[in-house]
Amino acid sequence: GAVFVDELSIRNMFKKGKQRNFISVKAGARLTDFPIENTWIGIEYTRSNPLVYQNYFNAVLYESNSYTLGHYLRDNSDIINFGVGYKPLRGLEISLNYDLARHGTDYNYQHLEETPGLSSSGLPFMDQVIWKEQKMELLVQYQVVNGAYFYFKYRYSNITGEQAALQKYTPEYYRGKTSTITFGANIGF
Repeated sequence: GAVFVDELSIRNMFKKGKQRNFISVKAGARLTDFPIENTWIGIEYTRSNPLVYQNYFNAVLYESNSYTLGHYLRDNSDIINFGVGYKPLRGLEISLNYDLARHGTDYNYQHLEETPGLSSSGLPFMDQVIWKEQKMELLVQYQVVNGAYFYFKYRYSNITGEQAALQKYTPEYYRGKTSTITFGANIGF
């Protein structure tokens, strides 16, 4: 797991109307070789609260060249991932993954600064989902020698949401229901 603390007010931590605790958390677990040998199962959840990675002063934003260094969906978003895998032979792995990614209302840090009495606790997490992606992915990968792989990947995704959010987060080609096939080799020693 991991915790990213963007801003934390110790003095007002437990005062609901004055909290300024902008955090993002990631937690996950993976179980391998139990109860079946050569298998794994895993789950992971990421949540970024409203206003994480934002700041009133542009000089201290958590980004480079307007590209966020935090979560790709920025604040007020979450993702749950579930996966299973099996290794039937030496070097061969077959895995299936499911992702549900959601993004809520875009909030503006300047609005928080300019509204007396408003705090991050007054901004609800995911009150409305404006962008959503459901993705299922099958990966078959074979390791020929250490560091050299051949792979085949099939991905089905369904991306929906409000027009402005779709334009911000998803190229037009990938919107709606799509299927993608990828195959190739990866060599790196």
